[in-house]
Amino acid sequence: MRKFLLVAGVAALMAGCGEESDFENAINEKISKDGVCYGFCKENNAKVFDDFKLGTPVRVNIYSKDDEDPILIGLKNSGLLNISYEQEMFKRVAILETTDKGRKTNFWDRNNGTCIGHRTVVEITNWTEPSDNNGQKVTQVLYAWKLSGIPGWVDKQAFIAAGINGIDKPKESEIILVKTQKGWKARGL
Repeated sequence: MRKFLLVAGVAALMAGCGEESDFENAINEKISKDGVCYGFCKENNAKVFDDFKLGTPVRVNIYSKDDEDPILIGLKNSGLLNISYEQEMFKRVAILETTDKGRKTNFWDRNNGTCIGHRTVVEITNWTEPSDNNGQKVTQVLYAWKLSGIPGWVDKQAFIAAGINGIDKPKESEIILVKTQKGWKARGL
């Protein structure tokens, strides 16, 4: 009887680890797909790349102080960009100009703009017992992530000061996962 209980206990532990690992894989599939980036459409990113290399100012519409992207602020804090503002009718325009340091640093990509890494799960902290929801088995998962693949040019302290999460310490998030025939998947995949 003791051997049976021991085997059952070990099996339950292993099943829990497998489920946690499955959750981590499903979440990483969703959150690691896209980088943490600031950019425009591909054609405009290529033009901005050229403008930044030449030191030509780039104008970006913003509608309030809250529309300032933390990545742009991180670039400014790092000394890669100067940002000034003009008012045009009902909108503000940010004028982005690369500094000498910015022109020497390859911080802008022709396809994606500027990317400072991608999110990666570092810990699954909690999840609800999978339950039935309209014929699908779902669970809510709480997890912590950090940025990985951070380029060498990123001044981490400058981006932390700009409000970018996940650089120095994990950021908690939650997600709904759906059980499919191919395992757990994040909604929207």
